Amino acid sequence: MTTSFIAGTSAEATSVTLPSHQAGDMIVMYAGIVTGTGTITIPSGWRVVCFRAINNTMSSVVAVMTATSGAEVSGTWTSAELLACAVYRDSVNYLRVGGSNQGGANSPTTTITYPAIIPYGLSTSSSSMRATSWVVGFGLSSVNTGSLETPPTDMTNRVTLAGASVGEIAIHDRNAAISTWPSTNVTIDAGNNHAAVIELVDSGYAIASASGGTIFNVIGAA
Repeated sequence: MTTSFIAGTSAEATSVTLPSHQAGDMIVMYAGIVTGTGTITIPSGWRVVCFRAINNTMSSVVAVMTATSGAEVSGTWTSAELLACAVYRDSVNYLRVGGSNQGGANSPTTTITYPAIIPYGLSTSSSSMRATSWVVGFGLSSVNTGSLETPPTDMTNRVTLAGASVGEIAIHDRNAAISTWPSTNVTIDAGNNHAAVIELVDSGYAIASASGGTIFNVIGAA
């Protein structure tokens, strides 16, 4: 089995045209508010993996969808100011989310911390899960200066958007199976920020045989 990044996109909007995808793909959305106290509405069909709010100055959410076709839509993420989306694919089975964590800073700082996770794939006896254990990192900043383009060490930047009128959002990933993911700092331009990290692992369910519409958000839940 092989996990691959397929495509990514972003928008300074409450909806976005999803990147190229096909049935069985894991679609990951990161939505953020950087200038207000609104609550982001999660559209039908998505499952929340991580949610973060700090003193109501910023909000962010990571959510996932397992595609049942090549024509999925984002829906409307009401109150969101920035959206970033990435598509991942395993060569044989559906992907699931394993470990996850989130954090942030509610006062201006020049450091964003992509938090440590305990990868589920490393604690299982399943060789297929270990072989497809990837990490995906998410960053949100209150400033739009482009500094989130720098990924954590050992990650690759996939999506970055500096908003025209609000902050910046980014998605990075490990681009390889992992053995560990420690807390990792990246220097950015000063601002409030959020960060999250999730693990993607082989679910053990074959795409060709599993029923359509199944959404895997965490290990042990479907």
